[in-house]
Amino acid sequence: IAKLVGISPITLKSKFEKTQDINKAAMLCKLITSRREGKKQIIHTDMYGDLSRYDLSVILGIRYTEFDRMLSEGKSIEEIIESKASKNNTGKASNRNARVRLENGQYLNEYCIEHKLNYACIYRLMKVYGKTLEEAEASYNKNGQAIPKTWIFEKYGLLLKHLMLKESIDVYKVVDHMRKNYLPMEQAVEKYIVRKNSKNAKIDPDWTEELYEVLTETTDKEEYNDYLQAFYVDEDEVNCINQSKEQADNFKRKLILFDIAESLENGWFPPEEEKDLFETYDVTEDEVDIIFKELYKRFNSYGVLMGKNQEEVLTPGQIEERDEKISKYKQIVRDIHEDKTIVSIMRFMVKYNVDTNEVYRDEIQGELSKEKDACQIDQ
Repeated sequence: IAKLVGISPITLKSKFEKTQDINKAAMLCKLITSRREGKKQIIHTDMYGDLSRYDLSVILGIRYTEFDRMLSEGKSIEEIIESKASKNNTGKASNRNARVRLENGQYLNEYCIEHKLNYACIYRLMKVYGKTLEEAEASYNKNGQAIPKTWIFEKYGLLLKHLMLKESIDVYKVVDHMRKNYLPMEQAVEKYIVRKNSKNAKIDPDWTEELYEVLTETTDKEEYNDYLQAFYVDEDEVNCINQSKEQADNFKRKLILFDIAESLENGWFPPEEEKDLFETYDVTEDEVDIIFKELYKRFNSYGVLMGKNQEEVLTPGQIEERDEKISKYKQIVRDIHEDKTIVSIMRFMVKYNVDTNEVYRDEIQGELSKEKDACQIDQ
């Protein structure tokens, strides 16, 4: 039966033990395989040509679960693209997955059709691995859709490899996920964590992956509970998914801090915009320590990566430079919190019709220590 359904016998047995109904167990397993096959379904688009549903979701920057739901609601590809664009236009973040326009004004998808290139492959080579069009095209012509294993280190360097090892993440398996599934770093790490934890818990990793996508996408508690009942999700599976989500989120946060460290080290933002950078990503004082003690390349030489303390490897001048940077950016974080707190207090006074002329700066400052950590109002 497992062979006919196309699922692991272990998973089928597990679902049968829970449902005590072989037909119901087979149906649950079939739902998983149908989702997997649905990802491979080819869709024609005027903008991108013929792509699988999964490839299209990647290019649009939409998680597959959300993309599948929107298609199920009857939305056209054009409506989904418009919906994605309108969401991006309302926030600070730019649409990283908008149509790629080349220097000559031509769109990347048009170039790929003209030169008989696989758009999804070229797009990923450029977006995931940071390759130029020429490099991506040369690699595609030489290797097809296969991605060289060393590219991850060309883009991210030895420091990120060390970070993964420190978090007990097998960097080579992550690279394989990126190469075989053309996943961005964050999604490849998430996939690795889910599969690793499910194997440790003796749960079928394919089954857990699909459950993970469904359960972590929903924000409605009632809908979440309905999924638990519909898929006969047990406590071990819930614990595995929650553990994986927490670990994945923590690592994703480290990647954001890694990018911030790289931008500061390379001077990608002028000094007057650094405060906006820290505010956008809501960096904490503890994370400032992480940026400069763990992720800043200048202060993490080979000796540090091999297990020595920074104080043993860095010169007194470098230690002084590091501590000055930590002090500087912690003050920026404190200034951001203070600004938010003052705005919070002023909004409170406006809301309750308090005469601002009777409230002095000293009195506002007196409230800062109480409100600083709790205030979450966006300036």
